[in-house]
Amino acid sequence: MAPTICVRAANTFQRTYVIRCVMALSVGFFVIGFDQSMMDLNNYYIKHKFDIMKIKFRVLLLITNLSSIPGSILSCLLANSRGRKYPVFVAGIFYLVGVAIMLFTNLLTVMIISRVAVGISLGIIYTIIPVYIAELSVSRIRGFLCCFPEVFFNVGSLICYVYFAALQNYSQALKWKIFVVTNGISAVLLIVVLLRIPESPWWLITQGRIKDTIEVLLRCEGSATNANLRLNEMRTNLGILQDDNGENLTETLRYYNIKKRVDWKKLFQGKPVLKVFISVIGLNFFQQAFAMDLMLSKFFLDNQNDKGTNTSIGHFYALSLLSAKTITLLLPMILLDKWGRRPLLLISMGVMSIVAGVYGASSLTFWNNPADELLRAIVLVLAVAFVCSYSSGLGPITWIYSSEVSLSGVRVEGMSFGIITNIFTYVIIHFGIHQTIATILPYGGVMLVYAAILALGTLFCFKMIKETRGEFLEGQLYS
Repeated sequence: MAPTICVRAANTFQRTYVIRCVMALSVGFFVIGFDQSMMDLNNYYIKHKFDIMKIKFRVLLLITNLSSIPGSILSCLLANSRGRKYPVFVAGIFYLVGVAIMLFTNLLTVMIISRVAVGISLGIIYTIIPVYIAELSVSRIRGFLCCFPEVFFNVGSLICYVYFAALQNYSQALKWKIFVVTNGISAVLLIVVLLRIPESPWWLITQGRIKDTIEVLLRCEGSATNANLRLNEMRTNLGILQDDNGENLTETLRYYNIKKRVDWKKLFQGKPVLKVFISVIGLNFFQQAFAMDLMLSKFFLDNQNDKGTNTSIGHFYALSLLSAKTITLLLPMILLDKWGRRPLLLISMGVMSIVAGVYGASSLTFWNNPADELLRAIVLVLAVAFVCSYSSGLGPITWIYSSEVSLSGVRVEGMSFGIITNIFTYVIIHFGIHQTIATILPYGGVMLVYAAILALGTLFCFKMIKETRGEFLEGQLYS
């Protein structure tokens, strides 16, 4: 008989095991959030250190984003052949290499090399950590657990802005080194915690390691009954019979094409599978189709003086938006496993579209009357409402849905396609379309354009997004 899971009492420490694992993995998103804000806030120092104009600094950011694409593809190759832990370890090493170069270089060419290494690291983290967390998570609280990457991303950005405000009296060079070293320490922490985190149970069972799968399931579920349910779901969908003792597992798994290679073609096989693929692509597109971080940067960076130091109103705006954006994540953490993904996503995008429209109209008045404190306050309130709407749905659910809905055999590949779409959209909007629209329209007009895009995104999600609350991920293999 195949091994089954014996009943074993779970103490409090065991019941929180999966939460601790998820929080440890989410450190990777802390690194991303801190890195992005670090580059934005230190743009004045970087431009002067390497004697480059604004356009070349934007090219430096562009290189980082484009380098995330090969990182995402690399994560697929490593995740299918070496497991989910190994790509995260590789991402940590790439980031440490990039940090070490950034810390000591004075040459622009070498700085570019460092940002390529950082970009590859970020691409791996974006792709593999949401999938890794989804496969470790308990289905009944998976929405809660999968919100942690977004929480850590926002905390990383928030801490970076607090750092910048606290270090105003230090030299630009010293501030830059403190930022770089701090995030390097975060990357080291990510590598260290991997030593205590188990491998994905799904990947383990596809390698025929049933005993290891049972051990991980029991530790994550904290209940023998729930662990057995997940194990049986995996066996059923992989064609592993209850009396398989390991001798014919290799042939069974080969029959179901679970091989140590990337299989992109399965993402396009059959209309139901293609619909899932389109939903992932579309959701990632609409997450970046409006320039969320440009709005935040406008409040903070537009208040910089010629020495790269921010005024008090810049601090107030930026920290207000980031704090509200972070605190609001408590809402989806509580409601995702009660209401589901789809209702929160539709409410979030609908409210964002309305707020963006009102925000755009108010901004048109605000920029014409900059001394009007009432209008300034109204615009700030609307900006807070906008970022809160984002955090209550579209922000975290994009990662959650993309990691849940793809078929088990090609989950990493589906996530990778979503991330590549996300990155391409980000690059096109931030380095092309937004700049073009901003030269034609005032800021309020730009926001009205984004309101229309969000309205289209709401219609897309209503038509294409399916509910994944409470489903066993292992039950979606080629079904």
